[in-house]
Amino acid sequence: MSANGVKNFIAAVDLMFPAPQFGGDKARQSGWFALMSSELSGYPDDVLAEVGKKIIREETGQFFPKVARIREHCDAIMESKRALERPLLPAPKELHPFAVERFDLARDLAKSPIGKQANREGWGTEFFQFCVEHMKAPKGDEIAACRERAKRLQAEYERCLKQPGDLPQALARYAERMVNKAREFMDGAQ
Repeated sequence: MSANGVKNFIAAVDLMFPAPQFGGDKARQSGWFALMSSELSGYPDDVLAEVGKKIIREETGQFFPKVARIREHCDAIMESKRALERPLLPAPKELHPFAVERFDLARDLAKSPIGKQANREGWGTEFFQFCVEHMKAPKGDEIAACRERAKRLQAEYERCLKQPGDLPQALARYAERMVNKAREFMDGAQ
């Protein structure tokens, strides 16, 4: 958006497509430059530079392009720049930790190959919980962590079952109820 940007644009394009000389008439040359400046000064310098390169690469002919053609190029590049500034998708809203969408996504992920594998190997509830919390399937070290949590929970459950007394038995029943409730959520019965 400067007179310098317009001068640089004209100088670059003039190398391939000569600007009008008007038979050496300096007044007409100055008038032409003033017209170009008033028509193009509303565009940022970087847009004019890009249009200059585009004209040199793509235009054919022997003369300096008409103002209307230059403005078409400028408008197209401005629109491209505006499009890049706009997000393609709206930013996702933050979901409540117990939002239905989280559970729906986790159920869908449980149908994936890794979800089926988790159920076969006995860490399906940990897989499901991970998917609800993180809204994605685990991968790499996250899978190993889910497997480890499932092993620890199973070992603790079995330890409680083996210990005498009411408290360990109550803890084992509580753990059973939690796993059953998790399976209900996994099946969609809430």
